[in-house]
Amino acid sequence: MLGGQTPLVVVLPTGGGKSLLFIVPAIVEKEGVTVVVVPYRALIEDLVTRIQESGISCIEWKHGENNPASVVVVSADLAGDITSNGNFIGYAGLLQSKGLLRRVVIDECHLIFTSSDWRPKLALLKNLRLLACPIVLLTATLPPVRENELESGILVHNATYIRASTVRPNTRYFVSWCQQGELLKTAITVCKRRQSQLLKKKQKGVVYCKSKRQCEELAEALECAHYHAGVLDRAERLQQWLGEGGIIVATSALGTGVDFPGIVYILHVGMPWSMIDYAQESGRGGRGGEAVDAVVLVEHGEVERALEQKSDDIDVQAMGLFIIGSGCRRQLMSRYLDSTGMSCGDTESARCDRCGEGVSEWLEEQEGDGLAWERVQQKMNELRHGCAICWVLGRDVEGEEEKWREHITMQCSEYSGATAKDVDMFRRKVRDGGEIDSCRRCWVSQRYCATKEDVNNRCQWPNVVIPVVFAAIGFGDGVEVIRRCGYEGKSIEEYSIWLGLRHRERVWGEYFSNAMVVAIRILLEFGSD
Repeated sequence: MLGGQTPLVVVLPTGGGKSLLFIVPAIVEKEGVTVVVVPYRALIEDLVTRIQESGISCIEWKHGENNPASVVVVSADLAGDITSNGNFIGYAGLLQSKGLLRRVVIDECHLIFTSSDWRPKLALLKNLRLLACPIVLLTATLPPVRENELESGILVHNATYIRASTVRPNTRYFVSWCQQGELLKTAITVCKRRQSQLLKKKQKGVVYCKSKRQCEELAEALECAHYHAGVLDRAERLQQWLGEGGIIVATSALGTGVDFPGIVYILHVGMPWSMIDYAQESGRGGRGGEAVDAVVLVEHGEVERALEQKSDDIDVQAMGLFIIGSGCRRQLMSRYLDSTGMSCGDTESARCDRCGEGVSEWLEEQEGDGLAWERVQQKMNELRHGCAICWVLGRDVEGEEEKWREHITMQCSEYSGATAKDVDMFRRKVRDGGEIDSCRRCWVSQRYCATKEDVNNRCQWPNVVIPVVFAAIGFGDGVEVIRRCGYEGKSIEEYSIWLGLRHRERVWGEYFSNAMVVAIRILLEFGSD
């Protein structure tokens, strides 16, 4: 950019520092003006403020403005206008005649060919080519197969392209399914569980809906803010959400230019409009380096219908392949956006649901985590009135599969080395690692157990989790589950210490103790036997 290379197209991932490309020249160059064209008026005020706070002279261009600044920000709907008096092209031409116009930078340039609402206005940006100065196009999403559309839309043929991988290593990608007609109901269940966790930690989540009506209905059910183009006080709602955390429900109006730290959860209710839209919106999370869960919730049959209806739209086809195609989701995404596919295993990335391991991820993909929890809860209710030790160990002994119903856990003496007394001694060895909120008595997460955080409440599922994880080490398939959960030790002492630590990955969007995770997976895998 400093050398005047033109036309220049720079593709960097969301949060990759594109704004530095027009801020740094304004600092190192002694004089001259850098023009920055921004697609949405709502983004201008924030951008101007950020640049001014960096100690750089910056103004927003409005009709009739003639004064220069190191950075001049202009709305895209005004930048290409040549018909009105005091138009921007005339202003830029004046700067050029004085030798001050260094370059024109168009931010979020992919909107030139992807935004149906803005396309007529953005088409006028090709008038900027009348200016004899370098032109630079910035975006986070420009699939190589669509470069020609960009070049034709703004007349930048034979451009130089500089690309960085758009892979976001701190984002885990998930797809969850629900039955037809149950999309909103399932979304409410999933969001309610996540909402309390986000609020507690003052973290943020964005739930994207495809219509204003759906957006409002979901927000009402969650009792949280919503954001779409028809909301008059959306700026105030945005600020409240930023301060309090939790979930905000939005349409794609809350997309381009959103640059806030603390967003750790992105949920799309329904198949996103396209892969470019999804990359932009899922990329809103993790701007401060946080780990992010990006989940797409879709109804069975929804993707197939969209692919048939939009069979000629390569961007929609890419989104459909991401959801129903085989293999690593990160690789499917990067193969389209970057041409070179990069899987979760090719870099130090958080694992997508295809590359993760364990039954909980599989169930989230197939049924939704709400159904998985219902199955766990049902089995824990049964074991509460029976013997969890015999339920685990009895499956290895012919004829004893149902013996667990004949007595309760704390009366068990059926198996040497795994009696009620042995379980009680083992329970005392398990210590809370201090990073999770588990009941010290039953080891069920306080978010799920009736005790919540009140030690005076009775445990909802006493003598289930610890007896199950203890008995599992004497059951062949149980040992395999424990290993899949990440335990690599050899002694019972090491095992007891490990159980009290926080699990390495989230389950159902939350961090549990290793004890809770082992119990969950055993109850799910063997609970229907």
